[in-house]
Amino acid sequence: MDYIKVYDSSMALAGFVENVVKLSYELKLNDISQAELVLPSDDPACQLLQPRALVSFPDGERDAGLFRVIASPASQPGHLGTTEFRLEHVCACLMDDCIPGFLTLGGTGMYTADVITALLNRQTVRRFVLGTCDFNQQFEYTFENTDLLSALFSLGNVLTVPYTWVFDTSVTPWTVSLKQANADPDSAIIYRRNLVSVNKTMDATTQFTRIYPRGSGEGNNQVNIKKVNNGVEYLDATPSGGTPISTVYADTSIEDPALLKAAAQKILNAYKNPYYTYEVKALDYSIESGLRFDMHMPGDTVRVLDTEEGVELVTRVMAVSKDDVLGDPGNVELTLANVERDASGQMAELSSRMSVTQLYSQGATNLYSQQYADNAGPNDPGFMRFYIP
Repeated sequence: MDYIKVYDSSMALAGFVENVVKLSYELKLNDISQAELVLPSDDPACQLLQPRALVSFPDGERDAGLFRVIASPASQPGHLGTTEFRLEHVCACLMDDCIPGFLTLGGTGMYTADVITALLNRQTVRRFVLGTCDFNQQFEYTFENTDLLSALFSLGNVLTVPYTWVFDTSVTPWTVSLKQANADPDSAIIYRRNLVSVNKTMDATTQFTRIYPRGSGEGNNQVNIKKVNNGVEYLDATPSGGTPISTVYADTSIEDPALLKAAAQKILNAYKNPYYTYEVKALDYSIESGLRFDMHMPGDTVRVLDTEEGVELVTRVMAVSKDDVLGDPGNVELTLANVERDASGQMAELSSRMSVTQLYSQGATNLYSQQYADNAGPNDPGFMRFYIP
């Protein structure tokens, strides 16, 4: 039997956890995965789960990764009481280091992999190194007063094709890879095989078909995309004969028009259509079969076939969750979406209010007037001293 293992910060095995009341998790695409571990309050193993202790747990052939303890929010003392421990994926260790001040990376001759390596080199404790990188852009990135994980995730803002950040903790040092999503389905959910139910939700409140990108600067000097977009200041995805739904996208940290255009194009791709999400309950046959076809992971391209409800789609897995890994491992819930909207996109900035706030936070172009009068001629110019506030 596989037990839950606890390690110290140096990855030395500290002990095992056997008497588990409940273990649940939610694996997220391009975000920090979460887990919860519930133990009897009088279990000696509770002493192992100190803040930032590292935890690994079994789930058949699925590698959920390595987690660290971040909180113990509820406890009931006594023999029948339980203590809940909240865990987060160790990719959050990159939040322990930050970029103080202003940092520019990338540009001509410095590719995406070089930027990732430069960010990882800023770790105080070198936990992560670069694995593989499927992208080869030469964009110039600007970071200001942020942590390393946020900086790393922000590199995906300009990628216009689906991608997945993969954190591999099965090796030491741990690796982080930036991979392009497979076009062909990695797994399938099929009616009368492993499909339990499908619940579809549509949201068109944030839909738009035309976007006006704005970058660093203010007024007439604010960075736009005209130079890299044939003189047009917006990107458009309005259907032929349709009426544009417009918005302004402002990211005042971007100084490069090409980078601004790429970031805006990704956002337009995500918001030009209504946002469909599918909450799918399925059976996890990978525990018995061990087949990749039966295993669903965040970032997978998955095919869903529900002949009874007339649902047939190929889409991306945004999250995978299990409510009871040890007691009911066969039931799994998936969150699917027609487009990717994850933590790296900073999509909350797309509302008009936030965009306007971004534009005005730097101030606006102003006129400061002064009076001046003098006699002057072709050979006798006038000289003026003026004050710049």
